[in-house]
Amino acid sequence: MRRLTRRLRRDSTRSPPPPHLHFSVQKTTEHGFPHRPSAMAFDDSLSLLFIGTRSGRLTAYGQAGVVYRGEHHDEMCVFQILCHGVKRQVVTQCLDNYLYLWQLQDENDTPKIHMVSRYRLVSASSFGGAKAISVCCLPKGSPNLYIGTEAGNLYILQIESFSLKDNVVYWNQATAGLQSHTKLHPGSIVALEMHPYNDSKLLIGFEKGSLVLWNFERNQPERTFPPVQYLQSLCWHPDGRQFITSHSDGSFAVWTANSRQTVPEKSVPYDPDPCKRMDKVLWRGSDSNPLVVFSGGMPRAAYGDRHTVTVMQGASHIALDFSSKVIDFLCTYDNGDPVSLIVLLEEEITAFDLTQGNVREIPKPYLCSLHESPLTAIHHCTNVSHDFWEILEHFAFQKLHAGRSKWPVTGGTAVRGRSAPSRDLVITGHEDGSVRFWDVSSCFLGPLYRLSLAALFDNVDDIDLEGPEEKAEIDWPPFVRAGSFDQFSTDQRLAIVDINFCPLSRILTIGGYGGYVVMATFNNQIQQHPITVIDVAFSPGTRSIRRTADALSCKSGILTMKPGFQPELCVLCRPTMTVTKTEVCSDWGLVAIGTNRGVALIDYIQKQAILVKCTVTEDAPERSLWRFQSLRKSMRNSFRRLRSQVRRGRSHDSSVEKASGDSEETPPRGQGQRQRRRRVPSAAVRDQDNDDKEKNRGNGVRSLHFADTFAYGPESFPSLWTGTMSGNMLSFHIHFPSMQQRRSELLWAEQTAKEYHLQHGAPIIQVVALDHRGRPMPCQMAVDQKLAAIPDMTAPHFVLIVTAEQLKVISLPSYKSKYKHKVSDINSDPFHHSRVVTTRAGDCYLACLTQKGEFLAYSIPELQLLHRCPLLESDNGRGIHKLVFTENGQVFYMASPSQMQRVSLHPETVVKPLCTLDPARHRARETLPSHRLSAQEQLEQSEDHEDTTDFFVEQLRQSQSESAFADEMLESRRTCTPSSQSDVGSLDDDVQEVSIDVAIRAQTSWSKSHRSPRSSPAALSDRSGQSRSKMLAARSQSANGTVVPSPDWTPEGTPEKQHKPVKETHSEPPRVSVSGSGQKRNVFDQREQLYERREKLQSVSRTAKRTSEQSQSLSDNASALVARQDRKPWWKI
Repeated sequence: MRRLTRRLRRDSTRSPPPPHLHFSVQKTTEHGFPHRPSAMAFDDSLSLLFIGTRSGRLTAYGQAGVVYRGEHHDEMCVFQILCHGVKRQVVTQCLDNYLYLWQLQDENDTPKIHMVSRYRLVSASSFGGAKAISVCCLPKGSPNLYIGTEAGNLYILQIESFSLKDNVVYWNQATAGLQSHTKLHPGSIVALEMHPYNDSKLLIGFEKGSLVLWNFERNQPERTFPPVQYLQSLCWHPDGRQFITSHSDGSFAVWTANSRQTVPEKSVPYDPDPCKRMDKVLWRGSDSNPLVVFSGGMPRAAYGDRHTVTVMQGASHIALDFSSKVIDFLCTYDNGDPVSLIVLLEEEITAFDLTQGNVREIPKPYLCSLHESPLTAIHHCTNVSHDFWEILEHFAFQKLHAGRSKWPVTGGTAVRGRSAPSRDLVITGHEDGSVRFWDVSSCFLGPLYRLSLAALFDNVDDIDLEGPEEKAEIDWPPFVRAGSFDQFSTDQRLAIVDINFCPLSRILTIGGYGGYVVMATFNNQIQQHPITVIDVAFSPGTRSIRRTADALSCKSGILTMKPGFQPELCVLCRPTMTVTKTEVCSDWGLVAIGTNRGVALIDYIQKQAILVKCTVTEDAPERSLWRFQSLRKSMRNSFRRLRSQVRRGRSHDSSVEKASGDSEETPPRGQGQRQRRRRVPSAAVRDQDNDDKEKNRGNGVRSLHFADTFAYGPESFPSLWTGTMSGNMLSFHIHFPSMQQRRSELLWAEQTAKEYHLQHGAPIIQVVALDHRGRPMPCQMAVDQKLAAIPDMTAPHFVLIVTAEQLKVISLPSYKSKYKHKVSDINSDPFHHSRVVTTRAGDCYLACLTQKGEFLAYSIPELQLLHRCPLLESDNGRGIHKLVFTENGQVFYMASPSQMQRVSLHPETVVKPLCTLDPARHRARETLPSHRLSAQEQLEQSEDHEDTTDFFVEQLRQSQSESAFADEMLESRRTCTPSSQSDVGSLDDDVQEVSIDVAIRAQTSWSKSHRSPRSSPAALSDRSGQSRSKMLAARSQSANGTVVPSPDWTPEGTPEKQHKPVKETHSEPPRVSVSGSGQKRNVFDQREQLYERREKLQSVSRTAKRTSEQSQSLSDNASALVARQDRKPWWKI
């Protein structure tokens, strides 16, 4: 009861969350290479590359930043993509035998691929079902789509109506010209291609090798070609006189369309051994310089496992050897000449230059494979300095423009974002010991820089599938290694586990699986210097858990360092153990290293170790109270301990009885007793090993944090905070000399007297020091550069502890619990990731991710639940493990082995592709002034707005702008009316002041007396014309000094006798104005319409404001309900 009372009292003192902190969790874009591609197409007219996947996704890529995405309703494999670039349409053939028609749209510069229609070939049999489609053909500029089926028939589909034509080419009609022994069923249609110069001739290829040149004008076969082998593909020569076919035996044959030859001679490039099938063949070029490209066709016995694409251009013959399966390939052209070759592989995409003599690979500006080597670590860095960003872009520019060839896909125009780029980096670590820097400031993932650590070590195991002798013997086929994907790791000890980068000091630390930590500094010049090696020896009290791997050894001597990140320090842990966490403090020149056995503190200025603390001790708890451990494992360990205790007791009793000389009969020695005697010592050893494993695993370091706070005593001092896997938090006092003696005198550190133990024993994920106001403690370098506010050093400070089971805030230096939040109160899933996020408005909160993929946000330091929603699927173990929260409120995680998903937590951090296919329209939109833009664009150009009231704010701003426009129109009408004086207003020579209310009342009275009942529009127009003529006559006579009375208009309620000719009295109906189209309009009518419109717009603005207030009140009520629900005891929830 006391605990409940304390908790209610503590909850009552918590401050409410900031009202302007809104969450809008949404998936924005994907980075990387599409997962499991299945089809590819290239549109020459739009210069767009289309890629379809096995999960039904369709993506169009142009130049960097141009991305169009679409997705089928069901997850189905895309077999074929056909482009209809004239109308910006795409047709896809999928596994369900449906044909889908897509339209590329970019309204408001928001690209998407919209599904227009779909069609399915329905079988005419009584069983129903669909006809299986084998291949489709859509010639360039043709309005018809040609469909080949498994039954061997050809159908024609109109693209505009997306309906089937009546004429069908059946297989028996197509093969009527063949000989009698070949008139059997030719099999399914496997290839279709239109004649290059005659749209009425279509070349049809059947599975069993029969070829038919069908003439649609005559509706009969023009030529038939007998089969020579099972057919795989065919291709016309650009001149239209010949075509080439590839076959299942690894051969190709050249046919002449108008020749009477029976069967041409086949050519097998890699004979005499039996070869695999040649999947696809292309024939381009001229007669003097022919180009033949084909995939497959390798000798089956020797190189049947190779994935190759062979390029035969003139006298050169190259076999491009890839490490993943070839899906498809195509050529791009410039004025009919092939300029590049694009190859789609299962794990990557590559492009090659065909204009030069040798086939050179073209660097990719995007569509890079994140898993060229398996990704093992990820780190995000935001707001990089401008000068450092320019250097990284220079490295990327040098790599992209190393040769004269450029990336062949250049379609579309990327629209510049409304706000300035944030210059965000994603740093990835890989299994081969490489570190890659990526540009994620926009919607595409651009490579910037690459650093490899394999060259720093001597004893690295180089896995080479082909020895030097085998390489020397391979002269034919002429293999050339192509692509960058490598599924085989060089040495697992090089795998990178943790990355830490400080953008202010440009210091990069890399922790590896083999127990190494490399610290590199950035230098834009070539340097030659040795690498300092520091051996850190941990001396645990227990014996080693397992046999350690061979230790890595760093190279000695002077090494030449290329411009970029240059390693200066290498720390090797002895014995070899995995590095779990690294932390850099640029203010103090320190690097903290956490392993699964302890923590080490390194001074990288003096390049020596100042602290080595082993956290694996004999007094570690035998049982962890962490409730998320496996129940089966817990019960198994408990029963093992009980059995071991019982067996030890029995052995002790038997030894005592034997020593006392008891004469009881011993049981006969049976098989069970012998097994029990052999099992007793092995079980005891196994129980001891399991206990040692639990102790060693439980005391490994999980989190590190540097802070200048009140770790012990009334004064603040530099300290290092360490969180272990068993729920222990250690703090170390770091003693610094004066700044003048920083490089000469040694630093030393000691553990403080207080050590914080959490009772539940769950791993400590993160430790963050907070100042007196509850804000995270920034580094001094960020404060000096005005990137962070000065921390409040008034006591007390706080420490935020994030464990897998609970959140806790303790005050310093008393170490008393201030706030506490258990996961069991709202969720049974433990935390896996956490980070303190700072929004653009300056609000801070704690972002957490559970092991089931759920996102939770808590206020700091009150630990109130602000938001909760599912972030990713619970079965996506790769994404949950390899996820990172950014500092500004974004999430990056691996959605697949090759793709990284980007998620925005707030409306102001949304990053989506903005592009268009019409550059002229984009340039016109850029030249528009701000007042010519639409309300939505003006709203996007304004500052960040709240997501919950976007619609109402837009309506309010539109109403205000239109109301101002109405006032301007009224003012212009007032200044344009001639000078006069009447009951409805007073006019002067210079200024005219008209009351709109009086004018409307006068207009209403005049309408009642002259327009009731309403007349036709023609009569109103005639009356307006007469009134206009009378007004002009009165104005002219008024100028001459004469006055003409008018009995046509009488104010309401005025006696008839008062209407005498008076000087400058209105004797005409209300004035009319002539519009731009020449049609006469009454001024009072227009004023009345503008007044009513303004009233309506003001009503809309009031409604929008009221709705916004209601939504805000609802949000506050929901927050209050959530807070009230959190304050309830667990037995009332």
